[in-house]
Amino acid sequence: CYLNDTLEPLIDVYRQLQVNRSSFLHDLNTIFNDFNQSKDSKDYFYQIRDEFNQGGQTDPVLFTTILMAGFNGLWRQGPKGCNTTHGGVRKLNLDNISNIPVSKIARLSSSEWDSASIPNSDCLVYADPPYSNTHNAYRHRGWSFEDDKKLISTLASVDNPVIISM
Repeated sequence: CYLNDTLEPLIDVYRQLQVNRSSFLHDLNTIFNDFNQSKDSKDYFYQIRDEFNQGGQTDPVLFTTILMAGFNGLWRQGPKGCNTTHGGVRKLNLDNISNIPVSKIARLSSSEWDSASIPNSDCLVYADPPYSNTHNAYRHRGWSFEDDKKLISTLASVDNPVIISM
């Protein structure tokens, strides 16, 4: 398995699961215990989101917490950083996270899609680009209809099987 995503904190989650699994899961469990014991989970969520943004958006534990406690598990990025809204505290299932088969990941990358290499012709390519018509400001330079056309043209030129989520 070769994973590439320009969302560096997501790639960092996989890296942590590969090299620091027990520490990562412990820290995630601790933060969720704090969440469940907080008097105001909404306020605590926004404190975590602010800490993530102020810390350079690199902490995989805070990133995972935002995904788990944010609205519908969505990730939203604006010009000032993560702007995902609170969605309520969910029960943390560490088994689901610890069972991610990271041992099958041969390479992790956060390069831009148009510079990421496809390892071989046996790979299935799954592309999940931003929507060009709405909410396209998640990327630092946006995502346009022209980007859609370039992506489709690029993927049409490879010999690999391709799935595009749009």
